[in-house]
Amino acid sequence: MDDMDFRNHIERIKAAVRMDDAAKVIGLQGQGGRFFCPGCQKNGGKTPDLQMYDQGFKCFKCGEGGDVIDLFVLAGRSKADAIADLERIAGIERPHGSRMNSIQKTPKKRMDDIPKADGCRVNNAKKDGDDILSTAKRSALYAAFLKDVCLPIHSTPGAEYLNRRGIDDQIAASCGIRYCPDPSLIWDMADKETIKASGLSAFYAYQKAALPFLVFPYIRDGSPVYLKARILLSKEEADQKGIQRFMNTGGRVPCLWNHDAIAKADRVMICEGEMDALTAVQMNHVAVGLPGWSHWKDEWIDDFKGKDVILFLDADDKGDKGVLDIARSFIRAGLPPPRQITLKDGEGKDLNEFYLIMTRDQKIP
Repeated sequence: MDDMDFRNHIERIKAAVRMDDAAKVIGLQGQGGRFFCPGCQKNGGKTPDLQMYDQGFKCFKCGEGGDVIDLFVLAGRSKADAIADLERIAGIERPHGSRMNSIQKTPKKRMDDIPKADGCRVNNAKKDGDDILSTAKRSALYAAFLKDVCLPIHSTPGAEYLNRRGIDDQIAASCGIRYCPDPSLIWDMADKETIKASGLSAFYAYQKAALPFLVFPYIRDGSPVYLKARILLSKEEADQKGIQRFMNTGGRVPCLWNHDAIAKADRVMICEGEMDALTAVQMNHVAVGLPGWSHWKDEWIDDFKGKDVILFLDADDKGDKGVLDIARSFIRAGLPPPRQITLKDGEGKDLNEFYLIMTRDQKIP
């Protein structure tokens, strides 16, 4: 097995295991959508500081972070054992002739020996019922949250925040963006365990801090399948309060933001983040948002067949890595790589900043 096959196998097993499920498998304890860090909070503490993301984690106390393999290593496993355990949890066999077979590891365990959290997927199939909540029930909870707990964006502090970023609140409303002044009503929607399983409990941190937020629903086939929240503070203000600017409902990101817009478009712009994608929509483009440069999924490729695809990621090293990752994904699928737009010095670090600079200088009508 060559290096590329090795990397592809590793990426496959990492993609098949949800981060929050992995945390439960290795016995991490948590509350409010966060976990106690196995590195710096082995004996617990007042508040858990480790946050799970799609295929990654970050501890805001000790600074440790990485992917699911790094999480297993932080919890005390060797890298070889971590890979072997994830293979068994995911139900993905190690290919014959793999150079990984030369990695020293502990004696092979039976699948029954590996502890599993309730609802943890143990194979790569995706079916309703694989999780604690079915896809349909999770989506119904998200729809109810957007309708009954959140408010329309018009005439809210959320609209004022977007206006300062150059975004018309009517454009935002047309993309499904909502404003949540107080998420405490979440707990009236269902029992506590169901709310936790849905990932909505992640917003408790904003409830506790009495911070309103914008909600960016990820819609697939007309239904919300993932929610991203953004408080109305700058990075500096959020750091002073010791709170994250972004929260999400956790698990694997199932689609791009504004994904349904791809189907009817001839040309699509892939942006880094919801705000940049919303800015592109403001500029009359069909745009989708990638929730971070490293979150691209090869399974989305088919939706872009026959499309003129443009990449507009952040003007930094991570953005450059994202461009290469997506371009390689297109090439592997036999498609031409997307065209890239890059910003010059003085044009901003991302599309929204570029738009604000250009409109300020009246270079965009």
